[in-house]
Amino acid sequence: MPRMIVTGTNGTVYLVRLWSPTTTTGTFSICAFQNNPPPNDNPCGAIALTVNTGCIYPSPFTTEYATLTGSPGLPGCGGTPNDDVWFTAVVPASGQLQLSTDDFGITNAAMALYTGACGSLSLVAGSCQTGGTGMPQQTVALPAGTTVYIRVWREAGNAGTFLLCARNPLNPTGCYFTLNMADAAGDGWNGGFLTLDVGGVQTNYTVTGSTAFITFPATTGQVVTFSYTPAGGFQNQVSFNVLANNGFSLFASASPPLTGVNYGFTVNTTCNVPPSPISDCLGAFEVCSNQNINLAPSSGGNVDDLTAVNRGCLLGGETQGAWFRFRASVAGNLAFSINVTGGTDYDFAVWGPYSTAPTCIPLGPPGPPIRCSWSALPTSTGLNYTALDATEGAGGDAWVSDIPVALGDQFLLYVDNWTNNSTIFNLVWNNQPPNLLDCSRPIARTQV
Repeated sequence: MPRMIVTGTNGTVYLVRLWSPTTTTGTFSICAFQNNPPPNDNPCGAIALTVNTGCIYPSPFTTEYATLTGSPGLPGCGGTPNDDVWFTAVVPASGQLQLSTDDFGITNAAMALYTGACGSLSLVAGSCQTGGTGMPQQTVALPAGTTVYIRVWREAGNAGTFLLCARNPLNPTGCYFTLNMADAAGDGWNGGFLTLDVGGVQTNYTVTGSTAFITFPATTGQVVTFSYTPAGGFQNQVSFNVLANNGFSLFASASPPLTGVNYGFTVNTTCNVPPSPISDCLGAFEVCSNQNINLAPSSGGNVDDLTAVNRGCLLGGETQGAWFRFRASVAGNLAFSINVTGGTDYDFAVWGPYSTAPTCIPLGPPGPPIRCSWSALPTSTGLNYTALDATEGAGGDAWVSDIPVALGDQFLLYVDNWTNNSTIFNLVWNNQPPNLLDCSRPIARTQV
């Protein structure tokens, strides 16, 4: 549908003609309104942003009907900015200020930062973010208390709305937690809000676009609760989660969240950091016998344990998986099968041998695995006594060779559901001898 901007003399009457470019007829709506520029069209009308410890987008801002700032001597970033608008933010005590934008109509914007007074501005060195294809984000280091002028303009497409937030990127000291909020459709919570109560002090938060988050401190003994108040439709697009200060998940809401209190806890001396789950290397399950293990992994864990350095053939990284650790109480051969049904593709890798308990710090096992299968076949997989290869890619047959082990050798095993469908796998040990894995048996060593 068409739209136009008319520039003319006050009092002039215009006739507006509309027609269908095809033979189709029907109804339509039309409106006329005065195209006043936004209040922050120039630096002296800049809108002051609240600097949070998270990115909480306020209502959308607009470049519609804004004009190009014409202050003489205003340093630019090159090119030809158009319809720019202005904001201010005060650098927090950390000395760092992070600015993030998100599309909400405009999909390609630019940004530059200035200091000084609104009538005499100096460009912050290195702050020009222009010439890209998306929405700008940047962090600047300046003395605490400095007022920063933020200039935003569109680089391509039509003028329109966008989101902008200012935050302190450094986390609080002591115990702190992160509240992440999301809207699956990217159009906000329609008036719904989440109430965060920390020690009796309540703050309401909502989502304007697709995401928002806040990192907040709390002290030992304080009670923290999260309550949701719905409004409007499409509640199945709303969700939130809570993380501890090490990034581990404390709670993930349903979608939609429950009305009222969804989650709460009392802050303890360990800042409520949960133990590592089996989906993280640090939470690896210790195997102490040839027991069969049935498990349906549901996540990739809180930590990315696999990197280009240690993942071996597992080019897809962690999807839905489980970690295991075990040691050989006697010498022998290690073999197992990972049995699956329903056309599910499971992959795995084995790291070792280690002379002491394997470490997962700082990121996953050190070095590449000694056995690895990334076969794309949706079938059972594992180590057997007939395969000749030690590792295989997507074209492999899903089986690699057994591992000769010595007394005391220790290993890590990662089993990953590449299909990402939470289907159960059955881990069956085929070791020789059968009592190869035994945590309770002391490791006997020959004294010299």
